[in-house]
This record gives sequence, structure tokens and C-alpha cells, in this order.
Amino acid sequence: LGINKGDIYNGVLLEKRIADKTKPDGDDITNLYQNNGYLFSTINAVETKTANDTIDFEIRVMEGPLAYFNKISVVGNDKTNDRVIYRELRTKPGQKYSKEDLVRTIREIGALGFFDPEAIDPKFKNVDAAAGTVDIEYNLVEKGSSQIELQGGYGGGGFIGTLGLSFNNFSARNLFNKEAYKPLPMGDGQKVALRLQGSSYFQTYSLSFSEPWFGGKKPVSFSTSLSYSQQFLNNYQTGVVDRSRSFNIMSLSVGLAKRLTVPDDSFVLSQSVSFQYYDLHNYNTGLFTFGNGSSRNLAYTIGLSRSDKGTNPIFPMYGSDVSISAKFTPPYSMFNGVDYSKLGDLLENKLRYTAASGLQTTHEVTLPVVAEGDLIKETFVGSGVYQKVEEADYLDAAADRSKVDQKKFNW
Repeated sequence: LGINKGDIYNGVLLEKRIADKTKPDGDDITNLYQNNGYLFSTINAVETKTANDTIDFEIRVMEGPLAYFNKISVVGNDKTNDRVIYRELRTKPGQKYSKEDLVRTIREIGALGFFDPEAIDPKFKNVDAAAGTVDIEYNLVEKGSSQIELQGGYGGGGFIGTLGLSFNNFSARNLFNKEAYKPLPMGDGQKVALRLQGSSYFQTYSLSFSEPWFGGKKPVSFSTSLSYSQQFLNNYQTGVVDRSRSFNIMSLSVGLAKRLTVPDDSFVLSQSVSFQYYDLHNYNTGLFTFGNGSSRNLAYTIGLSRSDKGTNPIFPMYGSDVSISAKFTPPYSMFNGVDYSKLGDLLENKLRYTAASGLQTTHEVTLPVVAEGDLIKETFVGSGVYQKVEEADYLDAAADRSKVDQKKFNW
């Protein structure tokens, strides 16, 4: 109750502690009983005595019989298949009545994103106190869940166009069913997204797919995505695009997310594996320390999240959303035998002078003249001026960061 002897009388607080009508899942006495099956219970605060500045109250409870869910039905889902909704319901036939489960079901249906969350209406039907049963009919209103993105603009010296298609209630199993195309096979709760973007100097393509109930029996979500982008060297001042110099990226990821039961079933454990491939062709722009070659990365990501916001997932009226994640890459040196800390000490990774490098060399008469292909190092740290190093003393030469990084990121 949360009200103690000697507290200042507050009629509004007393009413809320008995039945808080502003919070359907409030922590009040009425919900305490209804969450434990007492649908037909009545609770009233009765004033029994008034003396001077003191009022005595008696909380009178009539529990009534226990109630059980009998028939559970859903109406209004014109596009979404029944099984997509029924697997999210927390109210099951024969289960002891619980208002908490009813409220949770409304939140889970709203979180699907296929129905108007403000219009979800659970109707109580055939309420029979003698039999201790009640039928629940969830009235739903379908809403548009797919999106089309089409935009264009001018920037970076050229026209940029974008086309995006997102289908959030897709049905992959009906891909080869001609009758299911209205205009596309929908209703199974899967998500498919395709996005294309391009201009005169770059193109990006991405495709993703997710299945919230992988296998159809447990709330284990499967997701995968594939993307590819290609960018050519672009002179923003002249608008000239050099297609012989390019930078390509390919990414692939696969993930699984499982709804947990401990500490509660609002927690989700997610895991994913991702692969990135970078390929550079004479792309010396400072983006990387090297302009030619390729690099790869394999990563494992694990995350733990908890969400109990509702009813509308976009504009929630209550609840919270908390997540934490960590990303790991394999210890490549354990597999390939390369000591990455000593790559800069290897002769093949030492810095050599080339006229095309544009490096400034010393003109001190006491120092040897630097020729094409000579090992070099700075005259002193940070000077930006280089002097010759003899082959026998190659350990003294500066490391060529482009060669070291190329080896480091190429596994």
C-alpha cells in the first residue's frame, strides 16, 4: 500500500495505491490481485473512524473466484499471418488470468511494427464468474510497414541519386507463389531491405534480411547483410573522375539474437560475425597509409540489451531501452606466425627514397648524397628531412608505414 500510520492524509494517493488508472501496469493493490488470477476481485477503502485529526481506513477485499483465459482470438490482421501474432501472445488458453500478461501482449504486438499501437484493443468477452473464465479478443488495425526511398541531390561535384526499398513484413516462403504477390509476398514478419546509391564517382549497394523467429519455434532472430561500395578518385575542383584509381569495400555479416528468460524475458543476447574486405588501386589520398593492395578484417560482436518500452516503439509512453556490446577480432599472430610488433624492423619494410615520394633530403656536405632506392631516415625526429642509411645499418632506417600497415591489415 505504501501508506503508513501517521502519514498526512492524501486521498489521491490512496486511490492510486488501490487502483492507479493512469498506469495499466502500475504497482497497486488491484493489479497485484489481477496479476495473480483474481479478475473478479473488488477492493475498496472504507473510512471506519474519524477522531480529531486522525482518520482510520479499512481496505476491504473481495477476491472472488480465480479466472482463467478461455478463448484467445485476433481480428483485424488483413495482411499479417495469424502465426506471426499468436507466437507473440503472452495470454494462452487455460492459463491463469494475469493483467500483466495482457499488458505485455499489447506491448509485444505494438513492437512488431505492423499495427497501429494506439489502436490495439483487447476486448473481454464471455466473462463468466461462475465458470471462472474469460475470452480475450485482440482488435488490431494494420498499418503500412514498407518504405520506399527515392531522392536526388547535388554534392561533391556531381549528382547523387538514392533508391531504397524496405519491406518489414515480408514472406520469403512465398517467393515462388504467384498468388502471394499483392504486389509482393507479405505477412510472415521478415524484413528485407535493398538500397542503391550512386553518382559519377561512387556506387554503393546493400542488401539485408532478418527473420525474427528462425526455425519458427523459438524467439531466435537471424539476420544477415551484404554491402559493396566502389569509389573512384574525384577532383572536386575540376570535377574530373579518374576511374583507374579506386577504393572498394565489401562487407558481410551474419548474426543471431536470442530472447533470454533470466533475469527476465525482456533481455536479448545478440551475437554476430562480420567480415570486411578493402581493396585499393593507386588510391593515394591519405585515407590509408598505403594506396595499393588489400586488407581484411574479421570481427565477432556480442551484445546484451533490455527493452520494455511501449506501447509505440517509436514514441514510447513508458519503459526503457538499455544495451551494451563488445567487439573482438582474432589474435591473427597466433595463426600466421607474424610478429606484428617487429614488422618495422624487417629490411623489406624499411623506407627507401624515390623521386616520386616527394620527400625532402638533406643537402649537408658532411652527409652522403641520397640516391634513388637508398634507405633513409630523418636527420632528427620530426625534422621532415631525410638522410641516407647504409644497407648494413638497415635497422637504423625509418619504417615504411605503408608497407608495415599493408602487412598488418592483410592478415
